[in-house]
Amino acid sequence: MSQRFRDQKATARAANEWTHLMFAPDKPPQIVYPPEKPKRVRHAPDPNAPPLERDVLKAVWKYLAHHPRVAWVTRLNSGTVMADFGKDGVHPLRMNYKRGISDLVGQLKTGQFLACECKREGAALMDHQREFLNEVLRNHGVAFVARCVEDAEKALAAP
Repeated sequence: MSQRFRDQKATARAANEWTHLMFAPDKPPQIVYPPEKPKRVRHAPDPNAPPLERDVLKAVWKYLAHHPRVAWVTRLNSGTVMADFGKDGVHPLRMNYKRGISDLVGQLKTGQFLACECKREGAALMDHQREFLNEVLRNHGVAFVARCVEDAEKALAAP
């Protein structure tokens, strides 16, 4: 065995002894851990509360997608996000430039434009949403507010 190997072996043994002394089973841990954060208490949903807007939207979308008078229907995202453009940096990006556009837009098989604004029971339309729906109606489209699937059924009932 070379001297270098013997020195490395002695260094390793010393490190092992230090480790065993520092972290022996009978010693308390040498690291202080932060206290655990309290768990968030989740309350059970109120069974008497009206369904959330996202649930109304999902149900009405499914209904419209399978309705015999509807050619197509889709959801348009709107709003602004911060997008990374690489070398140009991070800038705001608008997803939609039509203010007040409805949650669901589509077309009837007759060619009419379809606009459906989904709202939770008790929630009010904003002015720009009302203006968009009125614009669709003025241009001979079909526009309505759906607070449940029954509202969509009434709006699409055969004239």
